[in-house]
Amino acid sequence: MPNYIVKQPDGKFSIWSSIVDDFTIENLTEEEVLEYFEYYYLIKRAEKIKENLEKVKHNDDTAYGGHSDTYEKYCASSKTMLYRNIEKQFEKCKNADWDNDGASPASPESTKYGLSFVSKIPAIFPNPIISFYQDGELEFFWKTDTGSLLVKFVSDGNIIYSFDFHEKYESGTILKDESNRILIDMLDQIIN
Repeated sequence: MPNYIVKQPDGKFSIWSSIVDDFTIENLTEEEVLEYFEYYYLIKRAEKIKENLEKVKHNDDTAYGGHSDTYEKYCASSKTMLYRNIEKQFEKCKNADWDNDGASPASPESTKYGLSFVSKIPAIFPNPIISFYQDGELEFFWKTDTGSLLVKFVSDGNIIYSFDFHEKYESGTILKDESNRILIDMLDQIIN
């Protein structure tokens, strides 16, 4: 640290700079010392933020001491979190009566289909809210200002959905072979 607080013989404080090898400010009260360092470190933080912003803007991977990443990597990390959340929810719901209201155990097949669909979701789409329904099937739910989409992964690989877009409601079953394209189209409508 280039600045040190030094107590003067009269009980006041000075700031010694190791950069200039001299006192930079003298005769400060305790409050003034705190104000000085608050101001000093706010400026230092602002300078560091500006420096990192410039590096990020120019794709310089030394931003944040080499700990910055691309948007795509952060999105992939977000998907990793979604996978983990699904796995955690599965663990919580894998036994019968997990909700203390007679729920069926979480379906491994439904979970497998849901996990498979996660890899098909474009990175620009937000992660859904995930849950297991009382019958043990995995559900994904997205809601935006323009609509919502509820997707239930059935153990046979088909998908039951409920889609609301600008107050036009639609629900039904999508066969597993068609599901990825149709669901991505629905998501695209409510998100973009």
